[in-house]
Amino acid sequence: MHLNVKGAAQPRLAADGLTPAAEAERWADKSANRRRRVRVPHQFRTDRLLLRRWLPTDQEPFAALNADPRVMEHFPSTLSREQSDALIERIESTFDQNGFGLWAVEVPSIAPFVGFVGLAIPRFQPHVPPCGDIGWRIAG
Repeated sequence: MHLNVKGAAQPRLAADGLTPAAEAERWADKSANRRRRVRVPHQFRTDRLLLRRWLPTDQEPFAALNADPRVMEHFPSTLSREQSDALIERIESTFDQNGFGLWAVEVPSIAPFVGFVGLAIPRFQPHVPPCGDIGWRIAG
């Protein structure tokens, strides 16, 4: 805020005459359009791991991971097979919506699925948006 000649508080305007709120809204619109145009690679390789999009064969081991009380110790509850399958669908849809998501993790020649890692937008809204989440769930 700054004071005008008469001493009344006025919102500071950007160089193009927009208020901070309008500038933030314009930036969010541009950001959303940019995200829609991002090409998401199908996989990333490291020396030891393969981070890839989800496969139908991931459903069973992911359900077992989500049903393990030790893995889900800090969550409200374990997940049923149906809940686990629905989570995979939500995770996969975020790649198309946001241009990023939670990647299935494979250890080539050792384990076809060990969990997930990646970035997500939380389903809750914190006090200071925007917010991102670094997520992981790995079998022990």
